[in-house]
Amino acid sequence: IYHSDIIDERMFKIWTLNVALGTHGGGWVMWVERAFNQTHGQSYFMGEATRLINDFEEFFKKSRHIESKFQQQGLTGNANELIALEGPDGKEALVLLFNQSDRPAEVTVTIKDAAAGWTKVQQWEGKTFPNATKLTVTVPEKDVIALLYR
Repeated sequence: IYHSDIIDERMFKIWTLNVALGTHGGGWVMWVERAFNQTHGQSYFMGEATRLINDFEEFFKKSRHIESKFQQQGLTGNANELIALEGPDGKEALVLLFNQSDRPAEVTVTIKDAAAGWTKVQQWEGKTFPNATKLTVTVPEKDVIALLYR
């Protein structure tokens, strides 16, 4: 247990998403209940993560990892990674880019499996990219960006 004043609040988004990934989408509810006495900032980042989980609940429930269909450059280190989940119908992919470092990371994501047929990609609550095959985004420090491939 750490005092809330020494934890970087942004990590709560990452931790909440990790709980959802580890429990096939459901365990984050218990995590939210256990994370009491949180600061307003911690609550904000947990809320951001729970909105993302809610928007893609079926991806988390299905929990079919398809990281082999993607390649990333720019995220380095043990806890910085690309996690990809197949959509409920098998025709979409949710790509999560985790950056737990203290610096923003410029990340290039490439589709390795052309047979997947994805032609559109949009950042969750963000812009649409003109090219789904290869794109570059900046992932802020201690943050997660979600990309939806269709």
